[in-house]
Amino acid sequence: MTQADRDRLVALKKAKKNLITQREAAVELELSIRQVQRLLASLKERGDKSIVHGLRGRSSNRKIDEKIEQQSVKILSAPVYEGFGPTLAAEYLRKKHGIEGMRGGRASEMASLDSRTRARKPSERLSAPKWWKT
Repeated sequence: MTQADRDRLVALKKAKKNLITQREAAVELELSIRQVQRLLASLKERGDKSIVHGLRGRSSNRKIDEKIEQQSVKILSAPVYEGFGPTLAAEYLRKKHGIEGMRGGRASEMASLDSRTRARKPSERLSAPKWWKT
């Protein structure tokens, strides 16, 4: 549990014991009153662990198997696939190499193929507006 989670728990417990109102807890937590009510109900039902997100510590459902990821990176690193965007790379992995479950963005992210997100050269950087200079 992080310090922020502990701070949330303290504010909710104060609201639970009526030391502060739900509105004051909502202001303190920067949430709506309805969200505070939902958190208090969850706190009553599940205890302190209700503050922590339910998926914390678990791997993502979208996680790709390490073996498949390495195989895909090897394939997409070939010069043939150099200009491919994310969707096309995923399609080729599926059709030509039989690698299923690869989503477009994830395929190019692994091999850093998406040229649209490349770093700009110093000459391409935007300069400060003329009125900014003093």
